[in-house]
Formats: sequence, C-alpha cells, structure tokens
Amino acid sequence: MEPSPYGMQSKKLTMWLFIASDAITFGAILFAYSYLRVGSANWSRPFQFFPSIANAMVMTAVLLTYMLMQPDGSLPLRISTPMSSLGPLLCRT
Repeated sequence: MEPSPYGMQSKKLTMWLFIASDAITFGAILFAYSYLRVGSANWSRPFQFFPSIANAMVMTAVLLTYMLMQPDGSLPLRISTPMSSLGPLLCRT
C-alpha cells in the first residue's frame, strides 16, 4: 500500500474536511440569517432585551463562575476557596 500524499491517513483527512465544510456551511447559514434579520425592517421581536435576555445572561455567568471554581468541573455542595465576588453568596455554611 502506498503512503498518503498528504502526510496523514485518508480517514483522518476526510474527517477534517467534513468538520471544516460543516463549520463553513453552518457559519454561512448563521450569516445569512443575521443579514436577513438586520436588513428587514418588519422582522418581529418576540421579547425585549431587558429583562428577559439580560436576566438569562446574568444567570449563565453565575452558573459558569460557580462551575469553573472547581478544578474538576463538579458541582460541590460547598465552595472552599471562592474565586469571585459571588463566592460568599454561593457558599453554604
């Protein structure tokens, strides 16, 4: 069997080409959707930014901060070394 001319196995190259084409396709779809949404004057808005989206952003930041405080990513019952200003609010005593 002759070696691959690209320096890697053909299965690996095929997988990388699939991932790249999938990312490009998905990015093009998101770009087209954003372009149409921003360009359209009568696109409906289901809800306002504040308070629903802002509230979700704050809750997501709190949850990610809480999870990233642990080195293994587990959700502990008690946080021994708070790494943010939200630490005292999350600690159980």
